[in-house]
Amino acid sequence: MSEKCLLCQSERVAVLTHDMLKCRDCSFFFVSLPERARQQASFHLISEQGVVPEHLERLKKKYPKDDHARKMIYKLYADRVSAWYGESVRALDIGASGGFFLNELEQRGASASNLRTLEVDPTYQKLTEDYFGYMGDICNIETFKTEQKFDLLTMFDVLEHVDKFWLALANMHSMLDEGGRLILKLPNGNWSYLKYVVSKAIGRADKIPWYLYLEPGGHLNYWNNRCIGQLEKAGFKLETFEYAKPSKQQFKQQYWPRMIGYKLNEWTGLQLFPEFIVTFKKVAANQGS
Repeated sequence: MSEKCLLCQSERVAVLTHDMLKCRDCSFFFVSLPERARQQASFHLISEQGVVPEHLERLKKKYPKDDHARKMIYKLYADRVSAWYGESVRALDIGASGGFFLNELEQRGASASNLRTLEVDPTYQKLTEDYFGYMGDICNIETFKTEQKFDLLTMFDVLEHVDKFWLALANMHSMLDEGGRLILKLPNGNWSYLKYVVSKAIGRADKIPWYLYLEPGGHLNYWNNRCIGQLEKAGFKLETFEYAKPSKQQFKQQYWPRMIGYKLNEWTGLQLFPEFIVTFKKVAANQGS
């Protein structure tokens, strides 16, 4: 059976090892449909298991309340959101992992009652409630429905895990008010594909699932600077694209190698830094897509 690109629908798709595919037209790098289905069958069971106390304790060690690794990124984007919408911002953080970004918004004057989360794992929601008290829903973004409208939706390191991402984007479009924005932090498909190629070349193909985070609940989608604009088809306009600048707080002893790589990527235009962040703005219905 011939494979089609899940992003642009091209049939010019290279079938690779480890159930991976790469579109020759748009360069989208992704996991095959059968493997996506296999992973989702086990991953979706998480929503039904309730809060797991042992998991909650591990999460509190992984994401300490007063020393969160991504604090600098969250501060940067919270400043931007505050400039866009002010203290009245209504925000939904999808995959909030403790609610740290929402807390940055609250520190800038946002009302806690306007800040919500969406999780697939009840234990992650419990972490957010224990830390900051933000309420949320337990549901997959592909199927989540709400009448509530938001100015802002955020997915920090989440959309790469979503199987039917076009359904997710359609849902998010419907939840955003006019002038609303979607912020996505994503792994760079160029970097991920390079790791795939180099691993095979040096005889470490067995490590590819670990290098690319392919286990159940892992990465299914890898966009890059070339193909991320395809998401505009869901009714958005791409406003910003930038690579995620490393911070000392997050990377500690790896900070300087990361920063050198970040600067080299900036100076050379290689488009190979591991992570990027994009902002999309909702397009008004009469503007088309």
